[in-house]
Amino acid sequence: MVVVDLFSRHVLSWKLSNSLDTEFCLDALEMALAGGRKPQIFHSRLWRTLKYEEVYLWAYSDGWEAEIRLSRFIWRYGHVRPHSALNGKTPHQVYNQTKPCSSRLELTMSGAKSVQ
Repeated sequence: MVVVDLFSRHVLSWKLSNSLDTEFCLDALEMALAGGRKPQIFHSRLWRTLKYEEVYLWAYSDGWEAEIRLSRFIWRYGHVRPHSALNGKTPHQVYNQTKPCSSRLELTMSGAKSVQ
């Protein structure tokens, strides 16, 4: 499970699990929402890139190796790899240069509420 800020493509949080339990998804979402700035729109469509550029290329020996390699890939994706859609900047640069909007909704685990 990866939670990504839609505008900057910055990974807000991620979590790996070897089960189909929804608890780890909720944990990742909670971590993303607790990270300070709340994105107005977020999504989890990083998986195609992750699968084709990392997962399909390696046969992980166990869950620990998978977690370490995924962690490295996600860090490089956000902090090192420039994105053409972001004018050659990294998601981390764009996310940190963008000022939060004061009139948007605040997202919480129980729903959204207006912030003034």
